[in-house]
Amino acid sequence: MKNWLVIDLLILAVFHATSQSCDPERKYINKAGECCRKCPPGTRMANLDNCQNPRCDPCKDDEYQDRYTDELKCKRQPFCDPNVHLESSKPITQDKISVCVCMNGYHCGSPPCDTCTQNRQCPPGYRVSKSATQHSDNECEKCPPGTFSDTNSSESSCQPWRECKAVKQEGTTTADRICGVEHIGLIIAIVLVAVVAVIGTAATFICRGKCEDILAQKKKQFHNQCFEPLKDNKDVEIGSMEDTNPLHAGQEAEENEVNEPVQEREAGSNSIDIGTRSEGGQIVRQEQGKEDVLSQSESCPST
Repeated sequence: MKNWLVIDLLILAVFHATSQSCDPERKYINKAGECCRKCPPGTRMANLDNCQNPRCDPCKDDEYQDRYTDELKCKRQPFCDPNVHLESSKPITQDKISVCVCMNGYHCGSPPCDTCTQNRQCPPGYRVSKSATQHSDNECEKCPPGTFSDTNSSESSCQPWRECKAVKQEGTTTADRICGVEHIGLIIAIVLVAVVAVIGTAATFICRGKCEDILAQKKKQFHNQCFEPLKDNKDVEIGSMEDTNPLHAGQEAEENEVNEPVQEREAGSNSIDIGTRSEGGQIVRQEQGKEDVLSQSESCPST
């Protein structure tokens, strides 16, 4: 009995001495009491056959091992539900855990971070004074004087008012400044418009007068060219007719001279016809075509 007790004490002493010399972080003691090497982070122990030179396999994409291990399996990465706006922290590796974090624009409402809440949007006239984190929301403050913000935004800042030489309307915390037209420029524009209008009106009247004169001259030239030749031709035709027929004109004059004595003779014959009677009281008429013969008393011839 005493012998067995001595043996047990010796074994315990050897095991204690071995355990003190074996690094617990990178090594382990197997069932045989040997100090064996572990597999590095990101890998797993394929088997336990080789104590001093173990075979280590890498973890899969959705697995990890964040320390030296003698485990035969890697740990699984946590599942991050995108329906509650969760995603895995980046980068995803096999040697450390990828914890779930909120997507961009969201933050954890309350611990543990199993759901995410959308970040606050600052209203018009305000800016983000402190940006949200994974565990806190945005903080807003009013735009300082001379700046404005006209949209709802969770990331916007206040913009400075525009610079104007002539201000039509001052800006506010929600609207930009409105620039007006400079008075000098307006006056110059009005003067230029007036000058152009006067020049245009004068040019119109001058052109109109010249056009009327030109039109009158054209009409006169047209009349002279179209109607004067007709008049001259008519005069020429009449004159030529008179010049080319002198015989006809002379015949007409002679006929007129002959007709006048005939008419007078006819008138006289008519008066003779009516007033001339013979001694027996008979009307005496002279035959036509014969000259008048004065009546003479017949004398008897002397015997």
